[in-house]
Amino acid sequence: MSKLQVYGIRLSPDEAAIRKTFEAFGQIQEIEFVKDRETNEGSGFAFVIFEKKEDAHKAKEALDGTTLDGLMIKVEHVIERVRGEHDQRGNRGHAQRGHLQRGGYGH
Repeated sequence: MSKLQVYGIRLSPDEAAIRKTFEAFGQIQEIEFVKDRETNEGSGFAFVIFEKKEDAHKAKEALDGTTLDGLMIKVEHVIERVRGEHDQRGNRGHAQRGHLQRGGYGH
């Protein structure tokens, strides 16, 4: 399984058109449309989940920067990390904002 994030789609997307465009590159497991939490309206992006990584890669290479339904789209691979896993910079897989760690006496 491999997930792509597609930016720049219509706020009221045509799922059939998106499915047809991406299925040209392989079997799609699912399409997830992201909606605004407060308004429940489309946010302009979606996740397209392919059965095979190589199909997702072909779709990304072919479709990134092209137009879909009259709008230019950006397609990126989604790299999912397990909670607690470190990325290349040593950051953990979850946010730790607000933590200021100090050393020394009295802290």
